[in-house]
Amino acid sequence: MGKFATACNLLLIPVHYTIPAKEYIHEIEPDGIILSGGNDLYSFDPSPQNEIRELYELELIRLASNWNIPLIGVCKGGQLLAQHFGSQIEKISGHVIPKHNVLPTPAADADWKLIKEVNSYHNFGIKKLGASLKCLLEAEDGTCEAFHHDSLNFSGILWHPERYPEFRKEDITIFRNKFNS
Repeated sequence: MGKFATACNLLLIPVHYTIPAKEYIHEIEPDGIILSGGNDLYSFDPSPQNEIRELYELELIRLASNWNIPLIGVCKGGQLLAQHFGSQIEKISGHVIPKHNVLPTPAADADWKLIKEVNSYHNFGIKKLGASLKCLLEAEDGTCEAFHHDSLNFSGILWHPERYPEFRKEDITIFRNKFNS
């Protein structure tokens, strides 16, 4: 994620669960929060590692909501964000592939409509979004690949922009706009 963040004019500061999230927020005063990909949601893989990470990331979501900090979830981070707002996450097939097409929904603005294809490394997908979320991009199987919150500056994507050999302008635009970088 580091090189992609640099391409977006972002400085990443990794956080560690041994330091309370509130301390990070007070000390750093971040311009935004990225919930990264990796591993599965605790509800699908109840390992101690997933529980610790998920509880910490849920605290980051709460703090971002309370302090109006922009937030974007990537893959597993997007799934957690969607689940937090009442979405239905289910095991799916056909999404651990190099790429697949996505279609914009009526809620997608011009920047999101530029994304026509995404990489895919997940076994779980968003079948139904919570009431406060709007789908921006759908896979051809009807699962949501990108969404945003109605009133918070929160978005989620289920692909990995950092995994492209050459970073895509459309992904960079999405992240720059999210964090005003």
